[in-house]
Amino acid sequence: MMNINILIDFIDRCFTRFIYIQICIQQNQNKINPQINFLEMSEIEKQEIQPIIQENAEQQQVDQAPINQDNQQSDNVIKGNEYVLLIDNRDNRKIVNLKENKKTKWRKKMISMKDIVGKEYNVVYEYSNDQIVYDPYNFNQFYNYEENYEEEQSEQRDNRNIFNDNSVQKLSNEEIELMKKDPNISNSEIIKKIYENNDKFNQRTAFSKEKYLQRKKEKYFFYFTVLKTTPLNVVETLYQENPKLVNYMRGDAFSMFMHYANIREGSNIALFDNTKGAILGGAVIRLNGKGKIHYMKEKMPFNQITCYSQMNVPQHLNSSVEFRNPNQVAEAKTDKFTHLLIVGDFDVTEIVEKFMHLLVPNGVLLAYSNYLECLQNSFDLMQQERDFVNIKIFDIFYREHQVLKNRTHPITMMSPYSGYILTGYKII
Repeated sequence: MMNINILIDFIDRCFTRFIYIQICIQQNQNKINPQINFLEMSEIEKQEIQPIIQENAEQQQVDQAPINQDNQQSDNVIKGNEYVLLIDNRDNRKIVNLKENKKTKWRKKMISMKDIVGKEYNVVYEYSNDQIVYDPYNFNQFYNYEENYEEEQSEQRDNRNIFNDNSVQKLSNEEIELMKKDPNISNSEIIKKIYENNDKFNQRTAFSKEKYLQRKKEKYFFYFTVLKTTPLNVVETLYQENPKLVNYMRGDAFSMFMHYANIREGSNIALFDNTKGAILGGAVIRLNGKGKIHYMKEKMPFNQITCYSQMNVPQHLNSSVEFRNPNQVAEAKTDKFTHLLIVGDFDVTEIVEKFMHLLVPNGVLLAYSNYLECLQNSFDLMQQERDFVNIKIFDIFYREHQVLKNRTHPITMMSPYSGYILTGYKII
């Protein structure tokens, strides 16, 4: 018994001395007396070390506090007081205001959005059994990265004898509904039973099998990801819901317009915008509070401008926007602008005629319209004035492509039309 007590006391002294050495090294004191026997430490020495240990622990807490606070305020965390964009595995988009703290109806389900608060953006979640679940495997399922189809066999097969009707399915709708309600049967098992009971499944080609399974996954699985409502994301989402909201401006047309606008800090912009504030939001974010946008509209609350309010623009940037009467600005002729931006169903020629002389040298004139005829007269006017260079009109022809093994091709179900852009740069 005595030997055990001696051993415990020996270990305690060694550990205390070790802490003392580490503290001295961290504080760059290096004042350890080499003649001290490290295996012998009195109670007085222990009491002297305690304040040093306590001070070091408090300092570590102070050093770590800002780091923890920064982690909580990370830009990649959903805070719950903003708009967010939801995209599911059917490529359906939905913008949700988390401030309202309401359930959102999506795909015939009422989803509580408070469950995603505190989680991360750009992560794939699954909605199952009225709960939002995260699993790293969801990423592959959402983006369809796993291609499990077999290589085509040597014999020729086609889908000429395959029809989309219920005659080839042995399972009835009632049986499938019962499986969906059974909590012990997973969605993967339901899909497996469906294609196993399909008489024509094995007659399909390998690609046809993969497409069949993909459709079933989209039907029985509910994956979604949460993205930030950037200007481009907002435009693409509203275009999918109702193209008229953004004046039929597709996401690629919006990106091209902002590229040619070349908005930078310090710009003084005259803006005619008929896209529910899409161009306004993109311009405000680029200015970053250093510049001015003369918004040619009657004054209204920013939260009533659909696109602008959904972009989560910080309130302190609203000071960059000034609502103006275009007729008064044109008559006064006192303002000088670096940009004249026109988007929407305006009389472009009339605006260009009134405002082109208010542009400073090297100023940018940029107009977007759904119709070529609306820009043609402005194009002729700019050429006659001889104050502009690099005058051109072009359309935006962009086609999204499916990129998969042995089946890369343009998407057939899409609109190839997205309006026209007029651009020119003033030199005098």
